[in-house]
Amino acid sequence: MGAITVGLDFVWELIEPILSDAVKERLKPKDSPTKAKERIFKLYEVLGKVRDRTDEFLEKLRVYVDDVESGALAASMEDFRRSPAVKEAFSRGEIVPPPDNSRTSLRNVGKALLIDLKELKQALNRVNPQLSIYGGKIVPYSDEYIRARLEVYQDSLSMPMEPKELRKLLSRAEVNQRLIKDAIEQTQEFIKTEFSFKDSF
Repeated sequence: MGAITVGLDFVWELIEPILSDAVKERLKPKDSPTKAKERIFKLYEVLGKVRDRTDEFLEKLRVYVDDVESGALAASMEDFRRSPAVKEAFSRGEIVPPPDNSRTSLRNVGKALLIDLKELKQALNRVNPQLSIYGGKIVPYSDEYIRARLEVYQDSLSMPMEPKELRKLLSRAEVNQRLIKDAIEQTQEFIKTEFSFKDSF
């Protein structure tokens, strides 16, 4: 049931361990100042990117839920299926891409968010390769995990959901967004205050 908001949950699971005192100490790279600056600055940038993409995801999700509730999405899909050009293409066995609507917009931003999450994982690992060993709150660091989550996410959009279920998902996504933005802001503030090259930010 939480498949649509899986990307948002995953961001929180990735960032939350950074905020503990033990991991904060380990966040400081032992490499040269130049390497440290590059890695931390990259992490700072990716955190901002994930924050912005999360906001975009919520915007698209709200539109999608509204379109499902109003029937606008169903009407647009019906118009698409009845289109003579689409019917003709189907008769020739051609695959016709779905029309641009709130569902495709949500799917596109969801895919982009998951790509950003992979980039965040990589940035975290460059800063601290040992981060994945901490605690039960952080998910395993693996490409297989992200691919599996992407499949669940795509499946959730390909299957119709009741408006009531979608409203619950939207409510959960909004809660997650607040948690994630708070975690990102705390992490970015920590980076700015703890590192000697903070003037770069």
